[in-house]
Amino acid sequence: MPAEPGKSTVEDVLPLSPTQQGMVFHALFDEQAPDVYTGQLTLSLDGPLDAARFRAAAEALLRRHANLRAEFRTLSSGKVTQVVRREVALPWRETDLSDRPDEFEALLAEDRALRFDLVKPPLLRFTLVKLGDERHRLVLSSHHLLWDGWSAPILVRELFTLYATGGAPLPRVRPYRDYLKWLSEQDSAAAEKAWSEALSDLDGPTLVGQPHPESGVPERFTTTLDAETTAKLTSLARERGLTPSTVLQGLWALLLSGLTGRTDVVLGATVSGRPPGLAGVESMVGLFINTLPVRVTLRADESLEDLLKRLQREQSVLLDHQHAGLADIQRVSGHSTLFDTLIVFESYPLDLSEIEQALGADGPRLTGIDVHDAAHYPLSLTVIPGERLGWTFGYQPAVFDEAGVSGIADRLKRLVEVFTDAPATPVARISPENTAEAGPIAAVPRNVRALFEAQVARTPDATAVVFGDTKLTYAELDARANRVASALGAGPETVVALALPRSADFAIALIGVLKSGAAYLPIDISYPAERIDLMLTDAKPAVVIRDLGQFDAEPGPLPDIAPEHPAYVIFTSGSTGRPKAVVGTQLALANRLTWSRDFLPRHEVRVAKSPLSFIDGTTELLGGLIAGETVVIADAETAGDVLALTELIDRERVNLVTVVPSLLAGLVEAEGSFASVETWVTSGEALTEELARKVAERWPDARLINLYGCSEAAGDSLAADSVLIGHPVANTTAYILDAFLRPSEIGELYLAGAGLARGYLGQPGRTAERFVANPFGTGRLYRTGDLVRRTERGLEFLGRADHQVKIRGFRVEPGEVEAALRALDGVSRAVVVPRDGKLAAYVVATRDGLELRREMAQAVPGHLVPAVVVVLGELPLTPSGKVDRTALPAPDFAELTTSEGPRDDREKVLCGLFAEVLGLAEVGIHDSFFELGGDSVISVRLVARARGAGITIAPRDVFEHETVAELARNSGDVAPQAREFTPGNTPLVSLSQEQLAKVSARWQA
Repeated sequence: MPAEPGKSTVEDVLPLSPTQQGMVFHALFDEQAPDVYTGQLTLSLDGPLDAARFRAAAEALLRRHANLRAEFRTLSSGKVTQVVRREVALPWRETDLSDRPDEFEALLAEDRALRFDLVKPPLLRFTLVKLGDERHRLVLSSHHLLWDGWSAPILVRELFTLYATGGAPLPRVRPYRDYLKWLSEQDSAAAEKAWSEALSDLDGPTLVGQPHPESGVPERFTTTLDAETTAKLTSLARERGLTPSTVLQGLWALLLSGLTGRTDVVLGATVSGRPPGLAGVESMVGLFINTLPVRVTLRADESLEDLLKRLQREQSVLLDHQHAGLADIQRVSGHSTLFDTLIVFESYPLDLSEIEQALGADGPRLTGIDVHDAAHYPLSLTVIPGERLGWTFGYQPAVFDEAGVSGIADRLKRLVEVFTDAPATPVARISPENTAEAGPIAAVPRNVRALFEAQVARTPDATAVVFGDTKLTYAELDARANRVASALGAGPETVVALALPRSADFAIALIGVLKSGAAYLPIDISYPAERIDLMLTDAKPAVVIRDLGQFDAEPGPLPDIAPEHPAYVIFTSGSTGRPKAVVGTQLALANRLTWSRDFLPRHEVRVAKSPLSFIDGTTELLGGLIAGETVVIADAETAGDVLALTELIDRERVNLVTVVPSLLAGLVEAEGSFASVETWVTSGEALTEELARKVAERWPDARLINLYGCSEAAGDSLAADSVLIGHPVANTTAYILDAFLRPSEIGELYLAGAGLARGYLGQPGRTAERFVANPFGTGRLYRTGDLVRRTERGLEFLGRADHQVKIRGFRVEPGEVEAALRALDGVSRAVVVPRDGKLAAYVVATRDGLELRREMAQAVPGHLVPAVVVVLGELPLTPSGKVDRTALPAPDFAELTTSEGPRDDREKVLCGLFAEVLGLAEVGIHDSFFELGGDSVISVRLVARARGAGITIAPRDVFEHETVAELARNSGDVAPQAREFTPGNTPLVSLSQEQLAKVSARWQA
């Protein structure tokens, strides 16, 4: 119906609620993608039905509630308002699928995929579908901007009442604008103070999923609690003075703790947002709900019941401040993100008896209701009360799959059972499940001597060792090692130091010491004398072999060697700056060697080139001998020279090569053929996807194996055919534990099993700190200090648990930043360290550091962008081949300037707009919008003002480019905009008189 001549078509102009502001952002973020906030309500109707009468009822409903006729406009100032039209046409469609009812689901899907245009009201549509005689479905689709779940029963009840009465007037409803007016009168300063206190000292967000470019409309997984468990939960909650929502929020927090490894958890919760002091609010229609953070700090010795009671008390303090917007809460918390999961407790069931009474005996019968809505979070849970508590999980398929979500649901059910059956259980003893992973059980010889001698018996005449022109068969190596063992005068519980160069003599000495029952201590003779003296002083070896010719005696009886006797003493770096010596047992080393022999296919020739003073060097050498292979020992010069090593591998027709990834990266680019290599084994450093891809491209027929381990567990404890660290080796169990030693999906890796060392030589305190009692069984656990994540394909290495740094409130793993840097074109190696509260990156690259930093700003979140990128010719390495972080040069932070001004008119405009919306005096062209305090809501204002100035950008562009320089380069042109709209009688949006006059003239009918 057209407006009267001379009368404005605009009835009112309203501000947005905090939740509406967030939804507008998501609707505008990518206008080509599906809008997750398009909801769909399907009513099943049986019996006689008058379509025209239903349409008239829907039109009356549209006239009754002004906010249903709203469009959402962005003013030239950047502010978004909702403009309420006096009259809008009702989108109504009728479809007959009587002869093809199987097409109904496709119709629903097509309808959900149809986006609403925020400036073309109403943001709702009705579809009446006939499925047969007296069988209909009424589909009501709408944008979530118009109403929330609490409003839906009101609308449905009024729709059917209007249908039954033929449009008879209903009691006057209080308009949505009254709520918005109430909202504008609240004390925002007090709310910000309360939320700031509630979130003080929070060290970072709780995130279960990584942002994914293909995120779209979430999928759903539904399940229910059985009636008995539901009744027990409800009864116990009531008995202990707890609300069901508090119980579910607390259990959800415990579940998130297991998924993230955090003990200070933040989850999102949706509250009704209807102020009890606003008369008539219970019958109002609109978007009142608000999404708020719920912080749950876990305490190890606190019982589950006490945790829930404390949570309820802490939340009650915030009840008067639930009107605050999430963007404002995040701002005062100091975190741009707080959570990425949401829990919604539905407490607005539809009373079907009221509908039946309204329709009468002669009208259609409402036989079913189906609601389809979603949220943009990677994981959400909607709880539906009833005799059987219903759970609907929404999940982004790019982040989770159905099996994973089903597993999450099962864990939550087990947590419910803990609450109903044992609410006094301490938090530290609550875990959804024991997620330990055990390697295969395998028989292990008592000692390494037995392993080697068994191989000698099998292949006595095969070549065992090659060094230059020297070749030894297994029988020759065994005989010479026996003479050394007899000459040592050492035995079990003693130490023999091997201060020999890389040579065949080292192999003979190593086997000889192991045959004697003593533990070998490898000494790198290239070390400074002071370092060697320190090692010898600490280890107190009974014998030091510097010249093997001095140790030659007729073979005699050798002592018995028990599995618990020491096999090696290996020095590793210590956190105090003094190296510590790991004492590994015969059982541990024999287990490692037996596993590798059985795990790897037998090769003819392998090369030994790893530093012999480290566990990887000796297991590389011993592993080949135990497997009956020929071991080619590279001399010191060849081991450190990529070109020489390449020539050696090709000349000796080597089949298996073990390298750290940094060396493998050099071999990939080397000019040798490597045609004989069948297996590449990496260990010692994180293997990147990029390097794995390059290996596969160059040697498509070769196998790539990634090993993870440490001296404290005989070298290697996990293995994978991918960049993951994979699964435990034989007789080894891997645990991922949080700070309370509870199994977790992400956490510190603990190892148990046959591979564990005795501990640290002469350091009982350090040993007790790292080798702890196993709370899940007998024996001990070794704390690796490494952070890992469980995946379907095995464990994923994330970095050191004790190398975390805090950047702008975020806990940052440098390994993640390093991986992102290595993914950039022209970067071959990267390491990231904290410097003065910022991230400093060091790269070996063919590109400029500032250019790389700018590209990083496009590839990762702002808190992961290094403050400076230093390009080096090579990274300094430790003797073991790992990056020496202490030798990295101090970066020059002078390039971190905010004074680089605009270079053209477009950048000048954008610099001014950045400064304006962020409230700053000046912004440089390379300053990050988000580092300067921007968020999603402010980005909408920036976009609007940019468009008003003739520059085309979208909110997505701000997130992807975030600096003036990048936005200017990636933006287009539009005609400058300047459009305003008129308010109603009592404006809630502040406009000048001049603006009002312009709007009135523009919208005259």
